Amino acid sequence: RGQSYGGRGAMTNGVNSSTTTPYSSSGASPPKPVGMNTSSLSQRNVFPISSLNPYQNRWTIRVRVASKPSLRQWSNSRGEGRLFNVDLVDESGEIRAVAFNEVADKLLPMFQFNKVYYLSQGRLKPANKQFSSIKNEYELSLTEATEVEECFETTNVPKMSFSFTSIAVIESLPTDSIIDVIGVCREAADVQTVTTRTTNKQISKRDITLQDRSGKVVNCTMWGVEAEGFNGSDYPVIALKGCRVQEFGGAKSVSVLMSSTFCVNPDIPEAYTLKGWFDNEGKMMNISSISEMKPMTSAFLSLAQSKELDLGRREKADYFSCKATVVFIKKENALYKACPNTDCNKKVTEDTSGTSYFCEKCNQSFPNYKYRLILSVNILDYSGSCWLSCFQETASQILQRSAEELGEMKDAKNDAEMDMVFQQAQFKEYIFRIRLKMDTFNDEQRLKYYCAGITPVNHTQEIDRLVTNIEQMMTL
Repeated sequence: RGQSYGGRGAMTNGVNSSTTTPYSSSGASPPKPVGMNTSSLSQRNVFPISSLNPYQNRWTIRVRVASKPSLRQWSNSRGEGRLFNVDLVDESGEIRAVAFNEVADKLLPMFQFNKVYYLSQGRLKPANKQFSSIKNEYELSLTEATEVEECFETTNVPKMSFSFTSIAVIESLPTDSIIDVIGVCREAADVQTVTTRTTNKQISKRDITLQDRSGKVVNCTMWGVEAEGFNGSDYPVIALKGCRVQEFGGAKSVSVLMSSTFCVNPDIPEAYTLKGWFDNEGKMMNISSISEMKPMTSAFLSLAQSKELDLGRREKADYFSCKATVVFIKKENALYKACPNTDCNKKVTEDTSGTSYFCEKCNQSFPNYKYRLILSVNILDYSGSCWLSCFQETASQILQRSAEELGEMKDAKNDAEMDMVFQQAQFKEYIFRIRLKMDTFNDEQRLKYYCAGITPVNHTQEIDRLVTNIEQMMTL
């Protein structure tokens, strides 16, 4: 079993825990069990958590509340409601219990962090490991028949156990892994309000940066009331049980789930050791972040993969290569009259007489101009499509004509020949080197795809690349 989790100075889900206070000796008797049966649960035979299974009907367990439960809202395609999760431990193991709606309203006040309870009646079902790091193949669904009674006698019921993963190790873990993490909060960003994709509702969010003795730091995302109430001053130690590993743009981070336990300055040996090390050495240590997005300068990706990685949304542009087919080229505004100066490609303004052309950048009028190409090209690969902006050199490669040649066709009003050039350029395959960058137009940001280079497909090299990809997949 891992190290125990204490109550002194501890906080779970942003709420300070306190030591158990006995009932006063003023003559008041302990409350009766919550549930349908009011007989004392302490008189029944106690089963260990490890012995519970879905085929048992009658059982009573004596457990300690290892996480502070709080009522949360849930919403999906089937409806919405309320729930709480609570982690329970005894000498034999641990289990997660969950209650919904009216049952949650009734039982939530009974479960106080770090106190010991007798619990009976509930439905056991397979645990959803996607959302939990609890070491039990079952979880307990609390029902209207569930009985809960506080235990006042002295017991040996242990406290919460952790199985911490080093921040340096997180970088190599698969996305969506559920882990326990401990670290010192070096930084805490301001609270932000975001709109969720699934429910289209607003929720508070805060990112904090955690450091451990590996010299690595990781971003951790908090949500809801925990994010709003968090105080990151004085470098608190944060212990997380059941957080999820996420990946964004090649960088790893962790996120607090509804089912996670979030502890500030927990009363455990690891926390005291880490805080002492940080104050003496760690604060001045050179650190590196596993949450910094990696620049995609040479990656060969599909169009869908570039979107999944959210490329182009950082301060610097991202690059990747892609094999795709030209499926459509916009003919309108493909040519423009530009400044004839060698170092200037600014569009010129023609005067009313049609004999002079003014460049605002050079602040000069010219008797002539040069044609420049700017194409809007729709490209398609096996995963999707995008609109790609191609300028002079890359546009000429796609059309197999220079800007001067196309300009002569336009001046001669040879529309049929111009149309043929654009038609013949379609449905040809290339290796595109693409530059992604956020662009602002009319005070609105949008992701723009620019063609940074284009080469014909070398089928021998392409076969070698695909064979290498297949071999890598076979080793997974």
